[in-house]
Amino acid sequence: NDARIFDLANQLSLIGYDCYFSTMIENEVGKFNGYEVKFENKETYLSNMASSLYTIAFIGINEGWNRLAHESILVGTTVIGNEAGGLGDLLKESSSLIANDVEQFIQLISGNNHSTIEKNFIKKYDEQQAAVFLSPIIDFLNTRS
Repeated sequence: NDARIFDLANQLSLIGYDCYFSTMIENEVGKFNGYEVKFENKETYLSNMASSLYTIAFIGINEGWNRLAHESILVGTTVIGNEAGGLGDLLKESSSLIANDVEQFIQLISGNNHSTIEKNFIKKYDEQQAAVFLSPIIDFLNTRS
């Protein structure tokens, strides 16, 4: 996470939002300035995510597709993230919201902005499409034998 996520959580809590992070490490649980860290198993994590207004993916390093954002899209919760690495590609392709600083995140949230995930996006990455994505990899591996 980008360290500014904690400032964002604090500012959102000041205007009435409950912000939380989830963890699978029990000793990280606690209430902090503007946010809470909750210990959640996978089912609770997804259930809480699905009932949230937003999921924030504010990352500080370039990475591939962000798991948190991807799971949020699949449970139907609006994702707001920054354009870092593959996360930016995921946000654009899924028609999610993009913000690159704390003020932009706050504007989108306080403005009650939401995105509608295109059904074609989810269909494209359905497990039934695995053969489409694996075929070139298998062909490549077969030529290396």
